[in-house]
Amino acid sequence: MVDMHHSFVEVGWAKEACGYVASSLVLCTFSVTSMQVLRCIGIASNIAFIGYAIMTSTTPILILHSLLLPMNIYRLVQIGQPRRGNLREVMS
Repeated sequence: MVDMHHSFVEVGWAKEACGYVASSLVLCTFSVTSMQVLRCIGIASNIAFIGYAIMTSTTPILILHSLLLPMNIYRLVQIGQPRRGNLREVMS
């Protein structure tokens, strides 16, 4: 037989841990100077917050980070591409 109290405690710990990881990642974004690193940490934070929102059934957080995730991915890809019209970047 499954100990239901024990299962709830483990799930509660996972929710808390996911929330703290996500929040810590946001805090880290304020200390980086590289835009690429900022976007990578932002993506990790979005993923962690989406997991947290699913586990805690917090729809506003889920919607926000589900919208931010593709934006961060798009901007990260955009950083890696040379700008149009900048011949020096294209040639190097």
